[in-house]
Amino acid sequence: MSVKVKICGITRPEDARVADEEGADFIGIIFAPESSRCVRVDVGGNIASVVSDARIVGVFVDQPPEEINRIVDEVGLDFVQLHGAEGQSFIDDLSVPAIKALPMDRTHHADDPGVKGWEYVLCDTRAAGQFGGTGQVFDWDLARDLAAANGPKVIVSGGLTPLNVADAVRAIHPWGVDASSGLEYEPGYKDHKHIADFIKNAKAAG
Repeated sequence: MSVKVKICGITRPEDARVADEEGADFIGIIFAPESSRCVRVDVGGNIASVVSDARIVGVFVDQPPEEINRIVDEVGLDFVQLHGAEGQSFIDDLSVPAIKALPMDRTHHADDPGVKGWEYVLCDTRAAGQFGGTGQVFDWDLARDLAAANGPKVIVSGGLTPLNVADAVRAIHPWGVDASSGLEYEPGYKDHKHIADFIKNAKAAG
């Protein structure tokens, strides 16, 4: 099965349309006020409305489940991605499946308390004061064992670009890969050729 590809930090419908047409499996829209790529709920709805095939993921940081579920309904989200201190029990209050972001500052295992019980985890670079979108690559050795374990589906993020995504797929063998800042010509504005090349290179590698 080909690796899943998520294009995150989408702020414009035209970028979402290109990602969808080029074969992205997931499109990420950020609703966390901490991010420079955060969009209003109505803008998120406009982005989601142009997508035909990809699943829509809303990104949140320590926001109440009631707020998250309201945005799920208003935008039509298929998944949520959680970057805060949300525990595994948080899933019970959500109306759609959740992806838990995991800062990669050490090796994690499938039975670690912060991993066990999640169906999906996103391995990302830890950076002080930032929840994601750092543009920095973490040590891929930290994610390799987790991806190989009989545990959650592992999505690798952190500094991925069209130039290194194939290497990441071959090194880690993740369930999915994710990119945001590595596909931009300025924050929040995606380069459409970078989107196409990222998807093509990821899929070709795995």
